[in-house]
Amino acid sequence: MIQAIHIAANTASFVPEAQTIKDLKATNFFYGSNGSGKTTISRIIAHETKYPDCKITWKNNAPLETLVYNRDWVEENFYQKDEFKGIFTLGKESSQTEKDIESTKKQIDEITSKINNLNNTLKGDGNSNGKKDELSNLENEFKETCWKIKKKYEDRFKEAMKGFLTKDIFCNQLVESIRNNPVEKVALEELERRSKTIFGQPPQNIQFIGTIDYTPLLEIESDPIFGKKIIGSGDVPIAALIKKLENNDWVHKGRAYLENSDGLCPFCQQELPKDMLEQIESFFDHSYILNKKTLDDNKKSYFIQTDSLIQRIDIIIENISSTRTRNIRIPDEELISSYHRTFAAIVNENREKISSKCKEPSLSIAFTSLKDILEKISSIIITTNKEIEEHNKIVSNYKEERNRLINDIWHFLRAEASDSYLSFESDRNKLSKAIENIKGQINNHRENEKKLRKKLSDLEQSVTSIKPTVDAINKLLDDYGISGFKLTTSERQGFYAIVRTDGSNATDTLSDGERTFVTFLYFFHSLRGSTTGSGTKNNRTVVFDDPISSLDSDILFLVSHLISVIKQEAMSGKSNIKQVFVFTHNIYFYKEVTYQRNKAKRLKNCFWIVSKPNGKSKVEKHENNPVTTSYAMMWQEVKRFKETHVPNSAIPNILRRILESYFKSTGGWDNDEIIEQFEGQDKLHCHTLISWINAGSHAADDDISFSFGSDAVEQYLKIFKDIFIKTKHEAHYRMMMGDETS
Repeated sequence: MIQAIHIAANTASFVPEAQTIKDLKATNFFYGSNGSGKTTISRIIAHETKYPDCKITWKNNAPLETLVYNRDWVEENFYQKDEFKGIFTLGKESSQTEKDIESTKKQIDEITSKINNLNNTLKGDGNSNGKKDELSNLENEFKETCWKIKKKYEDRFKEAMKGFLTKDIFCNQLVESIRNNPVEKVALEELERRSKTIFGQPPQNIQFIGTIDYTPLLEIESDPIFGKKIIGSGDVPIAALIKKLENNDWVHKGRAYLENSDGLCPFCQQELPKDMLEQIESFFDHSYILNKKTLDDNKKSYFIQTDSLIQRIDIIIENISSTRTRNIRIPDEELISSYHRTFAAIVNENREKISSKCKEPSLSIAFTSLKDILEKISSIIITTNKEIEEHNKIVSNYKEERNRLINDIWHFLRAEASDSYLSFESDRNKLSKAIENIKGQINNHRENEKKLRKKLSDLEQSVTSIKPTVDAINKLLDDYGISGFKLTTSERQGFYAIVRTDGSNATDTLSDGERTFVTFLYFFHSLRGSTTGSGTKNNRTVVFDDPISSLDSDILFLVSHLISVIKQEAMSGKSNIKQVFVFTHNIYFYKEVTYQRNKAKRLKNCFWIVSKPNGKSKVEKHENNPVTTSYAMMWQEVKRFKETHVPNSAIPNILRRILESYFKSTGGWDNDEIIEQFEGQDKLHCHTLISWINAGSHAADDDISFSFGSDAVEQYLKIFKDIFIKTKHEAHYRMMMGDETS
């Protein structure tokens, strides 16, 4: 069955917007005037491919054979033809063969139903998604996950993502990478640092910041001389006194004065003992002199080493500061400066201790060791130089390092997507297997269907004939007193011809009514057969587009009856006719074909009004039959016009027909009598209204361009209402307009 018909904008008179006719049922009735757009709809159903912008949506995506009766079909099959294809129908030669045909057809229908159900599971049925939709949604969700990863890191790693500009391309690359590479996550900070170096302008070599050697300084610190008390010899008489007074360093300093004191004490000017100078010199013996020299030498070396290290570290700190701008990762610059300040403070403290020791060699001092702070400073220097070394390696192997970085970035991205991919891959495999399984079942069913259709074709060809259709049509012609012509089998096998009673060809001499009737009978019987020896039982959608033109009332009734038979078959669901469309402008015919006594079957009907206000076709759906009588329909158009003010060239004709239909049937009112009910300006307006509606009412809608302004229309509608008021028929006006206050 057809579920929806999409009519593209600017298709024939359907302008300017596209329209969709949806929620179609087993029987669908379209009412509208000539030229409103009904035939355009039937043509789209008949030849969808001729309207590439339009679309027909079939239930279960399974198109049925479509048979459309409209003027195109009549011209194609009858006009300018002396003969036309015969209609093959099942004969009565073998009741068993007919049973076999019905059984085979039933099997085909069952297989078709299974295929449709499987297709619904595979593709969805409009209300729920199928497996393909689930797979598509799953893939789209995973693509979104991958795309979020790209968006999260693309500012940092834009160079590595060049060329992967769409979700599909990026996701495919990520999936391919996960499949072909182990998932190893490189540290993000490391990737960012390397990216700053490699991406952008090619990097340049950086000089090492330098090194420090503090081993000699530590050796000086470890010399035991600083802890040793340097004193004179104890073997001379004066030694006891010096030790008692603990003035060893004072005596040592006074030695320099004895040489120039002329035997007197340089402090008290008393004469010294003759051997005093010898005793003092003996007290400060060779050992003392050597220790004192060692102490003085160490002091000098310590000062030189520390000065050198302080200057060296100052230079290194400056180098670190300049290196920082070259994207080299180094420890906090403030940290090494803090270490340097600590180092300088300890050096100053130790220097004071050494100076004190040198002034008073008998003192024992203990250093604050520089080892720990120098090790910390050295560690920073070593780390920074290693970073510079890595940077320079990148410079030396820029191309290789760039490729390695890009590869590492994709390793990182793969790791980010790994968990989502594993879940996605598992679900996708399950859905893919389910889809392949369903496809396999569908293919098996189609193979069986193909075999059954071949069997059905063979069975039909064995018992089909075009003769029963000729007999059935000729019987109907006789029953309705049409004896001027009949159908006969043509000399060409499988064809018909229309002949007069004397056997002469009647094709060119048929009246319009005769031609319409015989072509309709031919179409009606083709619904139960086929123009080939097989295919008589194909499921079908049938369209009748204005089938009763040029027919008298008796034949119109017969056509209505035959279409009603087809309609009942479609609603039963047991026939090969699954859906019916009826398009008409004839109110009597419309009432006949839409009549449905059974309330349950009424629910299978669908009603539409096709109109053409302002030259633009539109289709409106109605839950219930909107057409009662042509008179009521005309009032509906007036009411619609009054509410919407949409220009409608049919309004003059509608007003005229209402006035003529109502007032002539209720007492013979003519136009002059109606005008006489008014006075003054209103009388002039009434006269103008009568003239206006007659001027614009005698041409087909498509052939007239009747201009009128909205203000004039409002005035004429007022006069139209006043006519009913003046003639004492206001109640009828209110009833037909559906508003007691109008």
